[in-house]
Parts: sequence; C-alpha cells; structure tokens
Amino acid sequence: MLHYLLPLPNKITNIDTQYILQSLSQQVQNNILYIYDNKWVQFEHILQFQLEEVKLIRCCNVSFKDIKQIKQIGVKRLILYDSLISSIKGIQFLSSLQLLSIKLNKLSNIGYLSSLLQLTSLDLSDNLIRNVKCLSNLKNLVFLSLSNNKITNIFPLANLVNLKQLYLQQNKIKCIAPLKDLIQLRDLQIQRNNVKHIEVLNNLTNLGSLYLNSNQISDLTSINQLNNLTELFAQENELNKLFTMRSITTLVLTRTGLVHIQFLNQLNNLSKLCVSKNLISDISILAYLKKIERLYLSENQIVDINALKMQKQLKELYIDLNYIENVDAIKEHPKFEEYYIGYQKNAKNSFKCFSNKQKHVREQQMIFSNIQKQQYKLITRFRIKVAQYIQKAVHNHKKFSRRVVFLIQQLETSEQYQTQ
Repeated sequence: MLHYLLPLPNKITNIDTQYILQSLSQQVQNNILYIYDNKWVQFEHILQFQLEEVKLIRCCNVSFKDIKQIKQIGVKRLILYDSLISSIKGIQFLSSLQLLSIKLNKLSNIGYLSSLLQLTSLDLSDNLIRNVKCLSNLKNLVFLSLSNNKITNIFPLANLVNLKQLYLQQNKIKCIAPLKDLIQLRDLQIQRNNVKHIEVLNNLTNLGSLYLNSNQISDLTSINQLNNLTELFAQENELNKLFTMRSITTLVLTRTGLVHIQFLNQLNNLSKLCVSKNLISDISILAYLKKIERLYLSENQIVDINALKMQKQLKELYIDLNYIENVDAIKEHPKFEEYYIGYQKNAKNSFKCFSNKQKHVREQQMIFSNIQKQQYKLITRFRIKVAQYIQKAVHNHKKFSRRVVFLIQQLETSEQYQTQ
C-alpha cells in the first residue's frame, strides 16, 4: 500500500495526470499528501483523489491561483506554500481546519477565513495583506504569523486571548496597544515595524522571547517586570533607557548607540551577549558575568580585554575591529570552540590580524576563494599600499570567516582608501 504520495521536483510533462492520480487514489493510506515543485500537478488534479480521509495536504510551488474547488475536502491541516495563490475563495467550507499555512503567496483579501473557528495555527506570512479584521473571530488561535505583509492596524487581534506565539515582523505597525490583554503570549516578534512605545508589554508577564529590533524604540524600562523573559532582541534601536532583568539569558543590542554597559551588572544569567557595532570602550563589567558562553563585541572602541580572563565558560568570541593590541587574556582559553579576534585598528587606522580559531572550515575555504577572486578588483580600486596589505593577509591567513568579507566591504566604501 502507498503510504505517501510525494512527487518531488521534476520536469515531467508527458504524464496522463488524471489517469495516474485516479489509479493512486485508492492507495493513500497514511492520510498525508505532499506535492512539491511540479508542473504536471495542478490543484484541480489533486481533487481527483478520494480525499475524505486525508488529514494533511502540503503543496509547494504547485500550479494554481485559487482554491475555490476545495470545498469537498475534509482536511484538518492544509499547507499551500509559494504557489501564487491570490484568492482563497472556497476555504470557508473547510470547517474542520485546525492548521492553515498560506505562506509566500499573493493574498490581499483574507475575509473568507472568518468562519474557520477551529483554527489553532494560522500562517499568512509573506503576502500582500493590509486588513486583518476577519481574524477577530478566531479565538482558538494559539499560533499566528502575519509577518512581511502591509499591515498597519492590529486592533482586531485584541480578541485572540489564547495566542501563545504571535509574529508581526516587517509590517507598518506603529501602535501595539491591542496586545495588552494577550497575556498568554510566550513568543512575540514585532521587529522591523515603526513602533515607538512598548509600555503595553509590561502586562505580558508570560513572555519568554521578545523581538523588538529595527523599530524606533528608545526606552526599554517598561519591560522590567517581565520576569519570565529569557530572550531579548532589541538591536537597531536608538536606546537611551535600558533595563535590569535578571532572567535574561540571550541579549542582542547591536547598533543601539551603547556607550556604557554597566547596566548588565545584574544580568547574572546571561549566556549569550551581542553588543557589536556600538561605542563601547570599557568592558570591565563582564568580569562579573560568569555564565557567558557566546560573546559578540565586534566594531566597538575596546582596548583592554583583561576582563575576559574571568570568562571561564566562554566558548565563542567575536571581538574584531576594535583597538586591541594585547590578546594574552584570552589566547589560551581552554573552552573556546570558535573565536575571531581578527583585524584590530590602531591610531594610524591600519589593521593587524591576530590568529583565530574557527570551526566552519568549509565556509572559510569558500570565503578565501571569493577573496582571491576579488584581488584584481581590489588592486584596481584601492591604493597600491592597501592592495598589497590585503594580498599579504590573504596569503598568510587562509582560514577566513565572513568577517574578512565585511572588512573588504568596509574598505571599498572608505574614502581613505579610494583611488585618487
């Protein structure tokens, strides 16, 4: 008996689809139908199956633009991924649906979803949606993703009090006040919007993971009461008021204008800290944070790294593009899995490359190859002195990480190294 039908990507065109599917329709015994990247399977062909017992249909890059013929299917989980769907007319008849994913399509009107009251999981990310009013009835939703759409108003979501995971990233949202009563939320992602004020989040005491990055937030003090929060991503905001949450284990504050990091002194549970691309010069406070395993300090103004002697649990360190001249504090660290001390600046704005230890050997080899290909470009675009420096560095250090590519990009855009 056939347990799965999984026509993987192919270029078959001379198949009698109707005959094949009718022949197989009696064989699907495992209640699962997968169809990926096929030109010969269209959605109307799928309906030729006797699908009353099929509980999961997963289609990716299948040729159909609407699903109006779907009403005779008694499916509970439907995944229609990257299939150019512009209309979901007919989906209102699937009253048994519990999981629905229509990710990466062309949807703008989702009004037909309002009657699917059994839904617990809904993924509408990567579409063209502006209006989510129809979702206010779906009170059984536990998971909802609306990321990468064109949404500005999320007031209809205020009724979805059972939500535990909510993804709203990359929209045009300014106001998150409607979230204040969603106290079951465990995971909230609102990055890449236009949010300025987050006081409402103080009520969401069950939050464990919070993504705020790439907004217009300046004050984080309002989340001080979130005692269950372990992951905070707030990079690419201009922060001037911070927080003191002892529960945090992962903290990302890249590109936030940080000058001082003394506020970290109470974050004794930190295991991952990323404060790259800031204005930090003093990292002495890190000597007291004994649980850090992964530390990212690249592109700051750090000179002295003696505080890292106390980091006995440290496994991964990125500290390139600072002003460090002495790396004895970390050179013989016993637990390092990966570190990148990399290029360090000095008063003359030249660079020095220290030794590195990295585990992604294949990635390094690929990047080294790419750097070799770029040498002619470098020689023609930069002063001979810089070109010779890069060539020497490439020759002496064959195991490069993506940081070297970043360095070259920085040099390309620097007026100091432009050909006169």
